[in-house]
Amino acid sequence: DPSKVKGKIVACDREGNIKSVAEGQEASSAGAKGMLLNNRPQQGKTSLAEPHVLSCVTRPQNESKYHPPAAPERAGSHAPAYDITSM
Repeated sequence: DPSKVKGKIVACDREGNIKSVAEGQEASSAGAKGMLLNNRPQQGKTSLAEPHVLSCVTRPQNESKYHPPAAPERAGSHAPAYDITSM
């Protein structure tokens, strides 16, 4: 559902036979601004050189279930608020 990801950073799990680049393409076409890619346990902290179409960060599975709350917008701050949506 594009309305859930438009303008957001999405969290995706490496699962099944879907390639992470394809996940990124799908997220980008839905309007996502970035992607957190959760590795499988056997991949640990591995980062692969993949041609992602949007900004992507990989992280170990043991860190993948923690999603920090959205940062409140503050007057005079240049740090953008963020929202993480799982796909």
